[in-house]
Amino acid sequence: MSLSKLERGFLERLGEEKLPVPETNIVATERRVDCRWREHGVTVELISYRYHHTRYAWEQDHLRAREAYARGDAFRE
Repeated sequence: MSLSKLERGFLERLGEEKLPVPETNIVATERRVDCRWREHGVTVELISYRYHHTRYAWEQDHLRAREAYARGDAFRE
C-alpha cells in the first residue's frame, strides 16, 4: 500500500530520531491503521484534513481508537 506524504514524513522523522519503524497501513482488528508497533502495543493514526474532514472519517477514527484500546494498544492521533 502506498504511503501518503504525511506518512512518509512521519517515517523519515522516526528514522532521524532512531526510533523503531512501525508496520504501516495494516488491518488491525477490523480497520486499517496508519502505524502500529505490535511489540510495543502502540497504534498511531496520522490525521490530515485531506483524509479526515468528513463525519464518516471522524467516526472511523473513533472506531479505530476503540479497537486499539480493546486489543490493549495505546492509541494516539
